[in-house]
Amino acid sequence: MGIEENKEIVSRVMREAWTKGNLGNLDEFFNDNFVEHNPYGTVEGIDGIRQFVDAVRKTYSNFRVVPDNFVADDNLVACTFVVEGKHTEEVGDLAPTDNEIRIDGTYLARIEEGKIAEAWNNFDLTNLLIQLGQMSPPSFVETREEQVSTKARRESPEYRPRP
Repeated sequence: MGIEENKEIVSRVMREAWTKGNLGNLDEFFNDNFVEHNPYGTVEGIDGIRQFVDAVRKTYSNFRVVPDNFVADDNLVACTFVVEGKHTEEVGDLAPTDNEIRIDGTYLARIEEGKIAEAWNNFDLTNLLIQLGQMSPPSFVETREEQVSTKARRESPEYRPRP
């Protein structure tokens, strides 16, 4: 398979499995010995990824993954992505917060014979915990609300930068 076909495999997994929840045909995308490394640990096999995707999708309503910025070389495909959803179900010891989440991530997949053999799924777990109210942002980091407020202030005709 070529580079463009490999990119399409990763894009389809994010659209079909993660966003739409179509988990019945994962063997089209992943080989039998698939392994994913992510901030929670390691997911092994097609049944493992099916359980992982299903658990995440059940935790967040209106869940979607939007891939972007694809880069590929030979049998490796990388992309950035944005995850969005609403935390509506318990996860671990955390009761539903009804908080909307929006986090960024990166995904690197190694393709073998037209299927994903191994993947590294990395997402902003710290920002997720902040958005779920489980930790406070560092004092030197602006929250999203503060960023919007700062941008509006800078775009105001009365804005004067500090000397």
